[in-house]
Amino acid sequence: MSHVASGPSSMMARLLRALPSQQTDEEAALGDPLPGHTIVLRYASGRFRGQLNMINQQQEEGAAPDLLRGRPILRVLLGSAEELASARAAIKFAYTGEVQADSIREALGVLRQAAHLQVEGCAAACLERIKTLLPQAQGAAGNAPVVPPVLELYACERLWPEAVEEPRFASVLEAAKPLLVSHFGDTLAALNRPVLREQLLTLPAVALEALLESDDSGTDTEDSIMLLLATWMHENRGRTDSAARERLCRLVRLVQLSRQYATFVLPLLAADFACRRRKRVRCRRI
Repeated sequence: MSHVASGPSSMMARLLRALPSQQTDEEAALGDPLPGHTIVLRYASGRFRGQLNMINQQQEEGAAPDLLRGRPILRVLLGSAEELASARAAIKFAYTGEVQADSIREALGVLRQAAHLQVEGCAAACLERIKTLLPQAQGAAGNAPVVPPVLELYACERLWPEAVEEPRFASVLEAAKPLLVSHFGDTLAALNRPVLREQLLTLPAVALEALLESDDSGTDTEDSIMLLLATWMHENRGRTDSAARERLCRLVRLVQLSRQYATFVLPLLAADFACRRRKRVRCRRI
């Protein structure tokens, strides 16, 4: 949790992490107090504005609000210490109008805190920052020593905002799709180049779905598409649900499979899936 102390024209923020209720705020404090100004944060943040209104109401009723160095405190809840930098960056945006983020992960973290604090304009700026970072270091065809930003975006899926809360994030995913396809090149490259194959196997289902459904993703035959999917599925079956697996399987054009794959490989994959499913059912019954 974070605290911000405010007076008539200034305030101080103290960033805290969320801890069980029996622990005190002092034990939960993260970092030093942040100085701030009510005239700035009242209009920049809907959450701070609500807290300031509550503080004013308490003072009018004669109740003493929480004070830090003689100034009222505004609070920001944090899930962990890892969110500290993102929360500071979101608050800083209220003063500078700029998103301080050097990576996709950092920008997504600031985006999450901006949504929590309801910082005016910060979410849109974060999305633009992500779009700016995405094309950087592209075109290395899997040989770059660092993870390309587009792969970092999909690796940070847990940080993505919900579609109903931030529908504009869809534009980020649309911008990422051609970069993802360009990075892997084609199906044969993804399967046969060691670096690309390793990166392929770490993709979440949503990234593989974007890769397979793209008309720009190259392949020699539909057999290679099925082989790629089977290879990924073997590695990631435990990290996917049935709905995701069904969506992925529907992206394979069965009518374009060779007779060998349709006659021998496809039934074996189906039998393997059915066998695994029966084993899970027996385990649940036991």
